Amino acid sequence: MKDLNKIMIAVSLATLASQTLAAQTEESQPPQDAPPMAGLPPEGLLIAGVSVTSNYMIGGVTISGNQSSVQPFIEYDTPFGLYVGAWGASGIVDVDNNKWEYDYFLGYRTQLLDKLHVDASYWLYNYDKTAYFGEAGFLNLDYDLTDKLSVGLGVKHDTFFDNQIFTARFNYNINHQWRISGKEEAVNQRSTMEVAGYGEVELQSGKELNWDLGVTHQFDRTWSVDMRMYDSNFVDPNTGDTGSRFVLTLNAYTDLLH
Repeated sequence: MKDLNKIMIAVSLATLASQTLAAQTEESQPPQDAPPMAGLPPEGLLIAGVSVTSNYMIGGVTISGNQSSVQPFIEYDTPFGLYVGAWGASGIVDVDNNKWEYDYFLGYRTQLLDKLHVDASYWLYNYDKTAYFGEAGFLNLDYDLTDKLSVGLGVKHDTFFDNQIFTARFNYNINHQWRISGKEEAVNQRSTMEVAGYGEVELQSGKELNWDLGVTHQFDRTWSVDMRMYDSNFVDPNTGDTGSRFVLTLNAYTDLLH
């Protein structure tokens, strides 16, 4: 759900930014060829929110043991594209008895050639008991084919597993309330990795594929619900599950500065 949260934050940012500007002045509209951050007020946006999901999923794997998870976040967006924030998740299930994940991130968003959206970010991952456990860099490119349909490509490098995840996705806005989105991820996994105290540990090597498809309903500018199916071509190492899983997520967020 972390990737879904990143998309949700970006969508809520665009919604909150446009409505904040409309409230400030009826005539003030950003030019069509300006970067999206140029449309933000001079003080930027401070977005806070929370998601409640029936299952915390990443890359076809449940992190919460197929149980629910509460995922709060806060993000400050500057008017020139830089953003910084923190994201958390409850219900973590692992061998070290961790219960919470909390991450910090720093990134930059902009828009090129009117239709190309660029988002680059760096995340630090932490658990409540074992603290720091890795970091990852993201680069996402999304292109607006029409005013309703966008397609995108993304790459993630995870320094803990030393693997790369490549993503192809789409987003179709049926109207201002409903949208359909989905993605497919390919993971190039190392065959072994060095683990402190254990030496070389064998991993499942080769290419892992996972995908999701879902529908999101935007009730108003502050909350939405997402209904999504997940599937993969491998066995979930945390639960032994195979096949599709349905996940329901409720998102709520607001701009604290306006």
